[in-house]
Amino acid sequence: MKRNRLIALALLFALCLSLTACGDSKQESAPADKPSTEQQAETPDSTTVDFPTKPITLVIPWAAGSSGDNGARILMPYVEEELGGASITVVNNPGASGWLGWDEVAAADPDGYTISLLTLPSFYGGYMNPANNRTTNLDNFTMIANQVSDWATLYCQPGETRWTDFNSMIEYAKTNELVIGASGVDSDDNMMVERMKELHPDIKLSTVQGKSSGEVKPMLLGGHIDLWMANVGDGATQVKNGELSALCVFAPEACDMLPDVPTYNELTGNNLVAGSDRGYFMPAGGDPEVVKILQDAFEKAINNPEHIAAMTDLGINVNYMNGDDLLAYAKDTEKVIEKLKPVLGWQ
Repeated sequence: MKRNRLIALALLFALCLSLTACGDSKQESAPADKPSTEQQAETPDSTTVDFPTKPITLVIPWAAGSSGDNGARILMPYVEEELGGASITVVNNPGASGWLGWDEVAAADPDGYTISLLTLPSFYGGYMNPANNRTTNLDNFTMIANQVSDWATLYCQPGETRWTDFNSMIEYAKTNELVIGASGVDSDDNMMVERMKELHPDIKLSTVQGKSSGEVKPMLLGGHIDLWMANVGDGATQVKNGELSALCVFAPEACDMLPDVPTYNELTGNNLVAGSDRGYFMPAGGDPEVVKILQDAFEKAINNPEHIAAMTDLGINVNYMNGDDLLAYAKDTEKVIEKLKPVLGWQ
């Protein structure tokens, strides 16, 4: 667990280093009287509570077909097995850069029967961007586990004739306006677009926002946009099948899932690396025994070799962190995003 947290912290450290190189709809906040995740109770050595006794709802705050949605749907059968055959119903509730779903979960009964996919750093814009006027934050949730860490990637159509690689695309964009797709104003994809524009101030780039990568990908496949900022897991399969081309990956070194795709840093000499971490949480204030049951089930399910193999086939890197490590990592990342607020226009 500590080793896997270090993997995620390496991504965070690289994000910190990149700083030197360089909303949309308003939702009601969760009730203020829910306990903070900072006050999570000690987990018991054994459980006596009868859980679960009815179906669990997993809220995916992104559209069906996104990499987060796909990964969650692959994982859930293994979680169901670890919970003794319990049923988990996946419900997609996209919008407001993920916060339609997260606000719903924050307001739910913390009985363990409503849980959610968490995506970092997309989560932070909902309350760190003053335009969203929201007070709900990490303290309104209890962390269950992290499932994957996925590097940011820039895609275009295969056989593109206006440029041959990332650097020639940048040169082309200095005199020709291009349209790039991202998954919402406060999404990690849009954060990367804004940071890339800051490092290349001469390019003409306008952004089209979708509710999720699953909504934006068809825009690129259909030729309606020129570029797509997403993650390795969003398009690795299409790259291998010849349906998409990847111009670069924003990773510190070559990615196993896209071994022939160069990193942004090696192409430009700049230092810009980032990605998306995806885990699971529930409303704060739940019974510690219920929390432990869910955490144990997710730990076993995420580390199941069959699950890992299935995610690898999708081009997604499994990176398990337990609830405590995920919370610590999320708090550390929150501090990094705080420094990025001027770049993102969160004033």
